[in-house]
Amino acid sequence: MFAILVLVVIASSLYNANAQTITCGQTITQSVTLEADLNCIDSGTDGISIGANNVVLDCAGHTITGPVSSPNGLTGLNGITLVNANGVTVKNCHVMYFNNGFVIRSGSSNNNLISDKADNNGNYGFDVMSNSNNNQLVNGEAAHNGGYGFVIESSSNKNQLDNNLSSGNTKAGFVALTGSNDTTFENDKSYENLQDGFIISSSSGDVLENSRAIGNNYSGFALFGSTGVNIENNTSVDNGMVGYLLLVSTNNSLANNDAETNSHLGFLADSNSVGNTYDNNMCENNQAGLSNPAGLCSQN
Repeated sequence: MFAILVLVVIASSLYNANAQTITCGQTITQSVTLEADLNCIDSGTDGISIGANNVVLDCAGHTITGPVSSPNGLTGLNGITLVNANGVTVKNCHVMYFNNGFVIRSGSSNNNLISDKADNNGNYGFDVMSNSNNNQLVNGEAAHNGGYGFVIESSSNKNQLDNNLSSGNTKAGFVALTGSNDTTFENDKSYENLQDGFIISSSSGDVLENSRAIGNNYSGFALFGSTGVNIENNTSVDNGMVGYLLLVSTNNSLANNDAETNSHLGFLADSNSVGNTYDNNMCENNQAGLSNPAGLCSQN
């Protein structure tokens, strides 16, 4: 019995030592739960990198702090980075004052970021880099970052963002860039960002569903050069330009969307945006007036 007790104590000590020895700039290759905040202000390194598959990083609500002194200060250092890692879970982490908060590097797929927060980073809050597929970002928050809140970079497919909040960022709240096909934004909220609420650029098969864009400086939802996008059951309110903007975007579907009190038209499609369908969309009290010559929405 005594020998068993000694082994239990030793095992417990080893586990605790492992959890407590996480340092700034470290690459972890096994599952870790943080037991304290991690201060990387003077380290000159990234926060934590994950370099193995199927690892779980649980920050347990702790904060990882970097050296960026202002939202526009760029250091090239990132808070939490997945490096050629697949099947990883990062949860309950708060990252601030790095260049980018959370980075899923190129070639990292099938990962889950759950209930994480990135604020006051110099560039992006959450960055899914090119050729990273099937990642899920759920219940996250990006606030007051110097660039985009959430960005899916080029040629990254079938990524899903669900129930995230992006607010007060210097650029757009949520962005899918060139060739980010089959990206899904569902139940996401984009509030008071200095550019658009949601942007899909040169992509196809994406979904914008049950999401809200409120008080952004540019348009609430914007498609640029995109096709086959499904925009359904969204709300665009009090944005500085158009509620829903389509430029050179064809064969998209817009249904059951609401545009209220935006500073320009509720819905606007340029002459190169053809083959789009509009069904049961509603415009109300948009500041450019209630006239809607293109017939893109009903009026209250």
